[in-house]
Amino acid sequence: MRVKNALAERPEDEEFASRLQSYEQWLLKLGEGTLPTKRGSLIEIPSSMCMKSKDAVVSRVFDHFEENAGNSTYYQSRAIIAATNEIVNEINEQLTKRLPGEARVFHSIDTVGDDDNPTSFPTEFLNSLHLSGMADHELLLKENSVVILLRNMDISGKTIHYML
Repeated sequence: MRVKNALAERPEDEEFASRLQSYEQWLLKLGEGTLPTKRGSLIEIPSSMCMKSKDAVVSRVFDHFEENAGNSTYYQSRAIIAATNEIVNEINEQLTKRLPGEARVFHSIDTVGDDDNPTSFPTEFLNSLHLSGMADHELLLKENSVVILLRNMDISGKTIHYML
């Protein structure tokens, strides 16, 4: 669908159309599982689809980033999917630093709901955790930062948890 939309935006650019249609066919074969494999299940990704560094990927996906800060439509067609949360955090920090303005740091609540033994988990330990699906202890934000707010309602109906 995105390939078709991109082609409609640049109907006169034949080289772009050819590259995009080739990419579309490769993606379809990947999804169907019909690409040739090596050593069992390894698939060779064409060099034209590879970038030399993480910074090159960020620059390609978020071109003209500073000029589009605060423009919600700019972000709608851009995403980077990474293998680890560590990489995601690095990219988020890199892009946040590129936004104009002063950064603010927000901290998580660093206590445990165990009133009988409040020292069972040291604060330093709680703050060091980097759990999948949970925000880190420290969150760096600037004006126009993109934040996804998830709401998890406690089944018992007593608590509503918010996560950035």
